[in-house]
Amino acid sequence: PAAREELTLRLRPLMAMECSVIAPCYMGLGYGDEAFQTFARLKDTCRAHGGDFPLLWHNSHFGTPEDYDLYTSVLSH
Repeated sequence: PAAREELTLRLRPLMAMECSVIAPCYMGLGYGDEAFQTFARLKDTCRAHGGDFPLLWHNSHFGTPEDYDLYTSVLSH
């Protein structure tokens, strides 16, 4: 922008954030199958349209085995 040159950027909007699905103050789905299915549906929809699945998973949500298990399940889906 400072050089006023066109850049070849690709916009990748955030599709999901772990706390929006897990946390009680948002969807409150916890770490069970319903949470996994929510992520899976979003990921499948992105794939169906040839898109990426940008996922934000905060470092603070790796404190328990449930965090890690859900995270790895979503990535491997």
